[in-house]
Amino acid sequence: MTQIAPTLTWGGFRIGSTDLSVDGIVDEMRISAVARSANWVWAEYQTMASNTTFTSYGRARSVSPGMTYKLPLTFTNYTRAETLTNFPVLVTLVRGLGGLFEYNSQFTAPANGGDLRFWDSTETTNLDFEIESWNNTGASYVWCACRS
Repeated sequence: MTQIAPTLTWGGFRIGSTDLSVDGIVDEMRISAVARSANWVWAEYQTMASNTTFTSYGRARSVSPGMTYKLPLTFTNYTRAETLTNFPVLVTLVRGLGGLFEYNSQFTAPANGGDLRFWDSTETTNLDFEIESWNNTGASYVWCACRS
């Protein structure tokens, strides 16, 4: 039995029997095992293109010992009927975010996340996250998997 590998083309298209390519830059490509809705694609674009419009960062407040501050995040401009589950949200951290965020000894080089945590709205379940880039003097970008 001969196995034929599928061909994946990104940034290209075919007209008749002619293969053509897109003359431009592909910033990011995502492959998913499930079909994504138009709402998902729109929200994913918004979280990157207009992060502070899509995501609202609340006022940071002191919490119990062991955690210095917590900062609520809400998605105030997602008003569509579909609930997005396991949705990747870009969180942009900058000095003074929420009135209190600072790059201090806990957050200077969090190779493993340091003391950074993300929780669901019940504050009982940790959410997965990945640090895309960390910049002690500018913006740091963290992707968080929001469950719903």
